[in-house]
Amino acid sequence: MSKIEGLSGFPEYLPNQQLYFNHLKELIASSFESAGYCPMETPAVEKITTLLSKGGIDQEVYAVHRYQDKSEKTEAELALRFDLTVPLARYVAQHYSSLVFPFRRYQIAPVWRGERAQAGRYRQFYQCDIDIIGEEQLSLEHDLEVLMVLKKTLLALELKNFSIALNHKAVLMGFLHSLGITQEQMIGNVLRIIDKKNKISRETLRTELTVYVNTIQMQSIDALLDLQGNNESLIEYLQHIASGHELLMHGLAELQRLLELAQLFGCADVLKIDLTLARGLAYYTGIIFETTLGDYPQLGSVASGGRYDNLAEKFSKKRLPGIGMSIGLSRLFAALVANQQKTQHASPAIALIAIQERAALGTYIQLANQLREEGLKIELYLEHKKLVQQFKYADKKKIPFIITANQQELDANIWVLRNLTLHQESRVPLPDLVLRLTS
Repeated sequence: MSKIEGLSGFPEYLPNQQLYFNHLKELIASSFESAGYCPMETPAVEKITTLLSKGGIDQEVYAVHRYQDKSEKTEAELALRFDLTVPLARYVAQHYSSLVFPFRRYQIAPVWRGERAQAGRYRQFYQCDIDIIGEEQLSLEHDLEVLMVLKKTLLALELKNFSIALNHKAVLMGFLHSLGITQEQMIGNVLRIIDKKNKISRETLRTELTVYVNTIQMQSIDALLDLQGNNESLIEYLQHIASGHELLMHGLAELQRLLELAQLFGCADVLKIDLTLARGLAYYTGIIFETTLGDYPQLGSVASGGRYDNLAEKFSKKRLPGIGMSIGLSRLFAALVANQQKTQHASPAIALIAIQERAALGTYIQLANQLREEGLKIELYLEHKKLVQQFKYADKKKIPFIITANQQELDANIWVLRNLTLHQESRVPLPDLVLRLTS
């Protein structure tokens, strides 16, 4: 018999891992909702023309078609979504008249990309997105709220050692303009190379850049790549070089304002200006940011986002600016589950009701129903097994409590409650069971 294997890049989890994964999703959703973001769902499948409206990764899109399609079509019309932002753009344009702006939404859902599967990178993975979409305008304060929510969400996940790298599109674009690099395609090529600075050697980076820049321009880019310091010193550097360069001055002014607002929003301590941060500059129009974890540097960015001037420009004549961010839950989960012992429970149940007297099955069922009506998660063991085997079952699944009773105890309306964590056992009247299980 051939070895049974799942598809590479399409993760699936054991029950204890799935419970932990779901727990993280719930924490993230709770954090998002605490700031007033509304849950939203979009279909896994969209029209290909919709998905490719922003361009960029058409070679990574999974097309979808009906297996028994007898039509003469040669090209698929549908595909799996590769992110949650393009479907959001379609959604906002389609439901514009029914939405209240600024429109705050969050979505936690899988996306699919035809990438080469490797550690921390998948073909199917979960993204956790929030976005605020404005109507014609959206104040800069919203950018800081998104950063604040990101910080609070990571803290809710018990991640404390993290930093958020911050930059502004106009800063990098203005810097290149100041060097005489103004052609749009040339700028795009230079920025794509700079964006690889942490993935390739400096020598390789310089070799690739010399195709597009001259020696003097390369010296200035080298100086920017070597630049270090705190936020204040980097702002001073920009002030020194920005004079006379309108785009650079605009980016500097917004970056300074963002840092001032960060104090009010309580996230200044995790923001670190990185003047070489260049992610997604073809898409974003203002602030851009990436989050890295000090305890898991090998993961790279686990959350990122930025400001965009017009979310739905391909679908609507309305100007709909926005700010958004995305947490890569699947990548984050892979690191947490590998490094932390938080996946021991293989059941959501707080207690297992073990059946000691088979003839009294109805009484055990009645107890399970009563406890469930009180909001408790209760598992009822229905296999015809000895009591010791039922106890072993609960222990393997790390269920915290076992409830059982013999006939004499059933007659007295008394239940035996065994705490598997503390290895303690007590006889409890039915009215006290809920209190003991929730205390």
